[in-house]
Amino acid sequence: MTLTKCTAALIAAIAIEIVATTLLSLSNGFKLPSVGIMAIIGYGVSYYCLALALKKIHMGVAYAIWSAVGILSITFIQTRYFDFTLAPDAWIGVCMVIAGTLILNLAIKQTK
Repeated sequence: MTLTKCTAALIAAIAIEIVATTLLSLSNGFKLPSVGIMAIIGYGVSYYCLALALKKIHMGVAYAIWSAVGILSITFIQTRYFDFTLAPDAWIGVCMVIAGTLILNLAIKQTK
């Protein structure tokens, strides 16, 4: 599998995971089981795509990208579509979590 295909798989994994997380929220604690089941299926497909991406992309790098994009996207979706508000200092906190995740995962050296 080429690096381009692995990158596409990572992008797909992230996008599908964001949709699955949104569906999980929409399931209202599984009060809508069909929506909850779609979320679970989405997570499975997302992890399959992630596994494909890991053929050429270092796990720490892939997970750092996954985490950062996922946190930012879900936070944006919550504030835009779920009537959830974050104060400016909370956005700073979100950015710090993203930065910390990226720094931690990118600084890990593989001993293999």
